[in-house]
Amino acid sequence: MRKKSMATKMAALFTAAAVGITAAGCGAKDQTASNGNANGSGTTSETSVTDESTTQSGANDEAGGSGMGRYVETTVFEGENFYDHVERQIFSDGQMVFLNSLTKQKIVSKDNGATWNAETNEAFSDFIAAYYPIASAIAKDGTIAIVGMDKIEGTEEEYDYNLYIFNTDETIKQIEIELPDAHSTLRTLTFDEQGTLYAFVSGERAVYQIDPEAGTTEKLLTLGEPLDLLDCRDGILMCLSYEKIFLYDLAQKSLIEDEVLDSFIDENYKEMAWTGAGYTTYAFLGADKTIYVAGDKGLYRHVIGGGAVEQVIDGSLSSLGDPTYSIVAMAMNDKNEFFAWYSGGKIVKFSYDATVPTVPNDKITVYSLNEDDLVKQTISAYQTQYPDLFIEYQIGMEEGGVTREDALKKLNTQLLSGSGPDVIMLDGINIDTYAEKGVLMDLSEIVNEIDQTDGLYRNLIENIQTGDKMYAVPAKFCIPILLGDETYVSSANDYQSIADMAERAREAFPDTTILGVCSSTGIMRRFMPVCAPTWKNADGQLDQSKVRAFLEQSKRLYDVEMNGTPEEYIKIYQQNVIDENGDNFEEGQYFMMTQNTMYMMGESPFTYGEIVDAYTYKDLLSVPRISGLENTLTKLMSGQCSNVYHPASIVGINAASSNADAAKQFVRLMLGATLQESMQFGIPINKTALPAQFAYDESKLGDDGGEGYMTFSTEDGKIFDYTIYPVKQDGIDQLESWIAQLDTPYLSDTVLESAVYAEGAKYLEGTQDIDAAVKAIADSVELYLYE
Repeated sequence: MRKKSMATKMAALFTAAAVGITAAGCGAKDQTASNGNANGSGTTSETSVTDESTTQSGANDEAGGSGMGRYVETTVFEGENFYDHVERQIFSDGQMVFLNSLTKQKIVSKDNGATWNAETNEAFSDFIAAYYPIASAIAKDGTIAIVGMDKIEGTEEEYDYNLYIFNTDETIKQIEIELPDAHSTLRTLTFDEQGTLYAFVSGERAVYQIDPEAGTTEKLLTLGEPLDLLDCRDGILMCLSYEKIFLYDLAQKSLIEDEVLDSFIDENYKEMAWTGAGYTTYAFLGADKTIYVAGDKGLYRHVIGGGAVEQVIDGSLSSLGDPTYSIVAMAMNDKNEFFAWYSGGKIVKFSYDATVPTVPNDKITVYSLNEDDLVKQTISAYQTQYPDLFIEYQIGMEEGGVTREDALKKLNTQLLSGSGPDVIMLDGINIDTYAEKGVLMDLSEIVNEIDQTDGLYRNLIENIQTGDKMYAVPAKFCIPILLGDETYVSSANDYQSIADMAERAREAFPDTTILGVCSSTGIMRRFMPVCAPTWKNADGQLDQSKVRAFLEQSKRLYDVEMNGTPEEYIKIYQQNVIDENGDNFEEGQYFMMTQNTMYMMGESPFTYGEIVDAYTYKDLLSVPRISGLENTLTKLMSGQCSNVYHPASIVGINAASSNADAAKQFVRLMLGATLQESMQFGIPINKTALPAQFAYDESKLGDDGGEGYMTFSTEDGKIFDYTIYPVKQDGIDQLESWIAQLDTPYLSDTVLESAVYAEGAKYLEGTQDIDAAVKAIADSVELYLYE
């Protein structure tokens, strides 16, 4: 099968540690302020600046303050999605340039960033076609350096990585660099002002200094960490790694110690990385030995060696805080304006406006127990459309040590006293209790309005309404599904028959992982959505027989997984459940997502989980097109109940809101098609947004009709390729037919489920019997259920 071109191999590499699989994927289309005090390590302040370092004043002031001036944003360029990294440069003649080598184009501004245009060059296009670039850099005179992939003769998928220079006269030069071993390859590049090139070498994890004219190289330093970004200015080389920004003094040939910067990064921007579609945190050097750091919390400036980190742009008042926007490059001109290139091909200009309030005078407050990306996306969009209103986002369990119970007590006190947040995200909160107490506003008017213009999946909203009132509206949802060989999946119609299917699979696959989850709590959690809705009777009391049945079938599934799965797999899985930050992977939203890998590679005859977004659905529709898997059946998963969906980002409005109009507009924006079309996680509740999420460009598909290509390889060298196809109208129709059947919402009851996990795990693992487990669960939630 021939793919469209080498350029379709846009690559994001990731390691699935728990399964020992490596996968490579590719797309077919592939301000005036109060003076800040230098008061110690990690200090963040806003400072009055008059030149390049103009900062946003009063970013932490309360709404209604008298401070004036902040950065406002304007979209100055909208292009197609980029592929891979974008490099930036300001030419010697003042032109501003963003280079995206894989699209063979430069986005250029000749008027200091006011307007931008895409430029292509035939010679450069031919150059990129000949040497597929995995890294690029552009110098101030327009010289371009790339690390190109050269296929090794006589091999199928093996490449050498060589350094090439594309000169301004369109000549090409290869520079040979002697590296210590075969595992060391050139990766990340940058130029300094004089045209000297710097390259990070993976494997060796060292940075080399290269003279492109002389063709000479010198190893500068070894850091021992992988680097995703380099920048060089005024004799300082910046190296961004996963957890630290290294600063290297080229004259002194030594690293610069900067405890203030280190502390700031550690507290605010852990896990800095290139994701394949943008940086989680981006950094670049400014004039006068300054460094800028950008991420979801905003843009910050630090004088290297200084005592403070200053906020220039507040993420909560800008698109920087929008989780659907990933920064791929950022630059600054001599007018103290900043330009962010986002992953969708959009360039946004941030300009300081002294006439607007630092923090808008009007205000609403949005509350959720845990951070919600859709809330952040809506806040960013709202602030852009309505810059005169400030939105404060309160996260109940954000502060260390705050339990769910403590957070809810505080929220309840506020609401019952007639105060509290204007907008409340009701995930993890008992909606009926709040509705009965009269603290929520009926949102029927908003639902009817949007339903008439865009269309909403009303059945999913009406299933959680109270009487004839819509106090809570899910902005998105997930769908539990079962996928696999029809001879197995067709008979799995409830929780008991799912356990039957797993035991049958173990007989046919005696030494592989069947469920892909090697923990008692993990197995219960994956099947919780299709079982938990049955556990309480009409009076809200516990049905112990249903809990008992759940534990009995979960025990069967646990025994299947733990008896036969290789010990090494179990060990790696359990080691990786808790990450280095102490977060439990099984409690994260992506844990519930369908994982098709084992089924596609013939390790298990079925897979299961939730459709959590458009990509998940696209992926599962592509599975039956794989050779040998034509007998695949995909259907809604039933457990102790059927036709289940998992509502999320459930929004409500405080009936006592003092700014009800603004709160209603926030909800309208969250549920509207424009925002839902770009929502990253969850299936949109908006009918217009759903097909838009599957939109694709026919001209960008591969010759086989594929939209993306993935390669998996196991530790024993087994390689598996598959194609991801676009979702066409018949696929959208199938999804909507499923949605029409959904009538059982899974609304997580944290207290009850925590008891089931704690006591159920003891039963599954054999440390207590079923009677003791059920009694312990019933005893622990008895008072809670009667409240």
